Amino acid sequence: MTALRWDEGLELLDQRLLPQRERWVPIAGVAAAVRAIRALTVRGAPAIGLAAAYALAAEVRRDPDLGRLRRAARRLAAA
Repeated sequence: MTALRWDEGLELLDQRLLPQRERWVPIAGVAAAVRAIRALTVRGAPAIGLAAAYALAAEVRRDPDLGRLRRAARRLAAA
């Protein structure tokens, strides 16, 4: 089972609900990714790293400003 997918945007499998329920959480940007990481919606270093990378990709698609991207990367690293 995969922990994340990209279907017109990033979606994370809410791992807190497994194995009873399968629910996909849409992640619209870095703020949502930080919340998901802190809430343990996504677990495990590889899945967290991929979620952060996809969140950064979504952020740069929305606004390619390098300063904003650096701030977003710092927020994700702190999560």
